[in-house]
Amino acid sequence: MARYLGMAAAQLGFSFILYTPDADDIAAATAAEVITGPYNEDALKQALSACDAVTITDPRLPATLLEALSVAGVNIVPNIQTISMLADRLTQRRHWQQAGYEIARFNRISVGSDVLESAQEFGFPIILKKRYPDRDFRDRVWIRRAGDIEPALARWQDEPLLVDAPISGVRELALTLVRAADGSMMTYPVAQVTRQHDQVFSVVCPANIDEATAYRAVELGREVVEHLQGVGAFTLSMIELPMNEVMLAEVFVGPHPLGDYTLEGVITSQYENHLRAILGLPLGDVYQISPAVAMVMIVDAQAVGTLGLHLSSGLATGGAHIHVYGYDQSYPGRILGHITTLGYDADAAEKVGRLALSYLLPEEPA
Repeated sequence: MARYLGMAAAQLGFSFILYTPDADDIAAATAAEVITGPYNEDALKQALSACDAVTITDPRLPATLLEALSVAGVNIVPNIQTISMLADRLTQRRHWQQAGYEIARFNRISVGSDVLESAQEFGFPIILKKRYPDRDFRDRVWIRRAGDIEPALARWQDEPLLVDAPISGVRELALTLVRAADGSMMTYPVAQVTRQHDQVFSVVCPANIDEATAYRAVELGREVVEHLQGVGAFTLSMIELPMNEVMLAEVFVGPHPLGDYTLEGVITSQYENHLRAILGLPLGDVYQISPAVAMVMIVDAQAVGTLGLHLSSGLATGGAHIHVYGYDQSYPGRILGHITTLGYDADAAEKVGRLALSYLLPEEPA
């Protein structure tokens, strides 16, 4: 996310300072200045005080640290209350519940027995999730029987968790919106999300929904972002229900991978519009460039890393815009990049993306 923000900043002629604890952060390639080291309050104040605006791409920063920076006059956009509330899925769900929004039933998980108790309460299957979302979308697993519980808990033994009751929905939707400080708002088209092995695999836009459902999704999205009074980009995950209804699943603050199809598919990307919003500039047009756009994730099943990709073969696929993030170190399930394709319909565009992906990834051993 920080890397693409840096590219958008350079396009608009702004200097981009990256503060990161990671010495080999891939966002460094697009930053005018890079400061590495632990998130120390004094160092952050010194480094960020001269910035016109500061935006956070790691929502897990301690709330106390964000508060201290805000008190010191660092202009953090969106505000720290919004960042902190949305960072934790449990806190976020409680907020939406108290605000009167319909959401899936959920339970906090404190000990292993809580999962089984939730299954007895909600009925199998249930969805076990990390409270803090994973940028690789490896943050949820379906629990279909009691025997699935122990392996899932062993996998995430040090992670705060919660359980969601599943919703009998039609499909998963995603909606990206950008709100400016003056309250003006731009809404990107409603997209459709497909998962494989509990991980996001593709996003296509527009979603395969009728106008009434799309209208309700946009209406809900604008209502939620207006409720937050936030500034910048927000992406909402929703579930389509029967009878043209939609249900809020969760809200992500700042640019999000589910909206990366906007890089080629829309006149103004979510990154550029996020910067425009936090810097007080007019928001850009969000008109979709082609009738359909599809984004397919490059999921590293074999932990080969960037150097293990067959880039030349993938690039030979006509119409495929390949984004490789540059991770040399990898692990099974890491997202190494994504492929965007444009077309006249979503299915055809996604097929081209899948074809490019098949050439790009190494063959799995027999």
